[in-house]
Amino acid sequence: MFGDALRRSLELEEQFTVLANTSEFEIALFEVGQRRPSVVVLDADIPLEAFLVRVKRIRAASARSGIIALSMHVDQLLITSAMSLNVNSVLPKRASTKELIHAIKTIHELREHVVLSIPRASLTDIRVKRGSLTHRELQVLGAAAEGLSNRQIASQFGITEGTVKTHMHSIFAKLDTRSRIETVNKAIATSLISPASATLRLI
Repeated sequence: MFGDALRRSLELEEQFTVLANTSEFEIALFEVGQRRPSVVVLDADIPLEAFLVRVKRIRAASARSGIIALSMHVDQLLITSAMSLNVNSVLPKRASTKELIHAIKTIHELREHVVLSIPRASLTDIRVKRGSLTHRELQVLGAAAEGLSNRQIASQFGITEGTVKTHMHSIFAKLDTRSRIETVNKAIATSLISPASATLRLI
């Protein structure tokens, strides 16, 4: 329901005005900067890093515009990465017009709210509780987020590099991640660490 079909659906709603509709991101970015829309609907079916760069550029062009990400494949990594950049809503492209309209209205009226349309099991997956990591694992995670190497972390906490690796493997397993950058992004998205303390992030 992306592109022209999406525009036609939204134009049927009297309270909405579709300011622009384009598949060219640079044109869309120009329009966002010029017209400062209330909500931007963004296609997330591109490589994740490229999508996150686009989100940052939209934020830079119009900080107050809400962002809705639409994707054929809404998964845990997309949700947590998008939320780490304050994307307001992540919806599957198969979402109904009613769901999309609800998301737009909610974001327009309640900017601090997040709107998701995902299976309940997926929501459970992204709820990582602080208690799931030990105190030492949280310390190691925080140091890793600051960009410290295993050797530097070991020196800081008076432990061996092997112990640091063991902690990192445990953190990866508990957060279901595969790299330090992915782990830091997810830790920020789930409030395990503060964005201000992290220098190792996907930019």
